[in-house]
Amino acid sequence: MLYLVCYDIVPDKLRLSVANQLLTMGLERVQRSVFVGPLTPDHHQTLLDWLAQCLPDDDTVQCLVLPLTEYTVHQAYCRGSPPPDWTYLAGESHTLIL
Repeated sequence: MLYLVCYDIVPDKLRLSVANQLLTMGLERVQRSVFVGPLTPDHHQTLLDWLAQCLPDDDTVQCLVLPLTEYTVHQAYCRGSPPPDWTYLAGESHTLIL
């Protein structure tokens, strides 16, 4: 399933750690603090567990992990340049050209 992850994290070191973890898990950065990409159920749970362990429960951190359905992906609106591999991320293409 495709997931959208967005965050607002005040501590620089923690923000960088979260971004690196999301990239390592194969999510694509679509904006500075917004990532999107497919996750298997196991990877999704791994991500949630990791976030629960590393993010403090205070006012310095906000993190949202949203599942995206095929309907929501196809209804997406983008003003400006979409990510270069949006068709792949949206499931419209099965080949990612690097």
